[in-house]
Amino acid sequence: MTAHRIRPREDWLDPKLPWDHVVNGKGAFYVCPPFRGWPSIRDIVVHYPGADWADPEWADINGDGRIDESDTVALLRAGHRMYLMGASRGYSYGYGFKIGVLGDIWEIRGWDYANAANLGDAAHGHVGWNNWSISIQIVVDEANEANALQVSAVNWLIDELIRRKGADMNLTYHGAGQYTACCGAGIIGQIKARTIGKGLSGAPVVIDPPTPPTPEDVMSQHDYKGMILNYDGHSVRRVVSGRVAALGPAAKPIDRTALLDLINEVHVDGPSPFKGIPGFEDTGLDKVWNARPQTFPTGGGSGGPTAGTVQLSGTVKLG
Repeated sequence: MTAHRIRPREDWLDPKLPWDHVVNGKGAFYVCPPFRGWPSIRDIVVHYPGADWADPEWADINGDGRIDESDTVALLRAGHRMYLMGASRGYSYGYGFKIGVLGDIWEIRGWDYANAANLGDAAHGHVGWNNWSISIQIVVDEANEANALQVSAVNWLIDELIRRKGADMNLTYHGAGQYTACCGAGIIGQIKARTIGKGLSGAPVVIDPPTPPTPEDVMSQHDYKGMILNYDGHSVRRVVSGRVAALGPAAKPIDRTALLDLINEVHVDGPSPFKGIPGFEDTGLDKVWNARPQTFPTGGGSGGPTAGTVQLSGTVKLG
C-alpha cells in the first residue's frame, strides 16, 4: 500500500500573497469563511482543471525541464492569485484539495475553510452545494483519465475524508450537480467504473467514535485573530460555533495566552461569543469577554495575575 500524506497549505502559499486577511481584486478586505463542520458535509466532489495545455510536456508547468511537485505548487499559486486578486471572484482558491500528476496531495481549503468550488444549480437540485460538500481537484490534461499515481492518491484521500467525518459520504463529480463538463470524460468514467471510489485505498476505513470538544480544540489563534478583531460579537459567536462542529483529529491547538491577549485587544460591542457553546462552559472565557479588561484571579498560586491583564479562572491552566 502506497503511503500518502496531505501537504499543508503553508507549503505552497506564495509569501507575497497570503491566504486571506488581504485587500482582494475587488478592493475589499477579505477574510475566508471557516469550515462549516463535518456534520453538514455529505458530498465529496471530484473536479479537474478543464485545461488543454497543448504541449506534450504539459505537466512541466513551471518550465524548468522537470516534472515534480514544484509544478503543482506553480498551479496552486497561480490558481489562488487568479481567484483572490481577480475582479470576478475576490476570494481564496476555492477547492478543498489538489492532486498533482505525481499523486502529490495538497491542502487548499481542506477542513479549515468553507468549500467554494461547488456552486450547484437548480436544474440539478443542488443550489447552495458548497454548504454540504468538500472538493478534490485532480490535475489532468484536457479530459483525460487520472494516472495510476493519482488514482492511488485520490482513493486514499476519499477514505481519509470519510474517516475524519466519522460517517459515510456520497462520492460524485462536479457535473452531477451543476451544468459543467467537469471533471471530464476520463475521470467520470473512472468514478463510474469504481476505479476511483470509496473503500479502495488498500486499508479499511476505521471510523473513530466522536470525541467531545475541548476548549483547546475549538479555534486556532489564526481564526481568532481574523474574526475577533474584525467582526462584532455576534459574528464571532457564529464562527466559534462552526469550529466546535468541525472538531476532529486535525483540530488545531489554541495558544491560550495569545488568545487572552487578543481578547484584550477587542474593542467591539456585542454578546460574548463563548456563552452556551459546548467546551466553553467551564473555562471562564465568557466572563473574560464580558469583563475585559479587568483582571481575574488565577485560583491560587504564587504571584497572582499581572495588573492590567486578563486571565482565566483556576478552572483552566494558561499556556
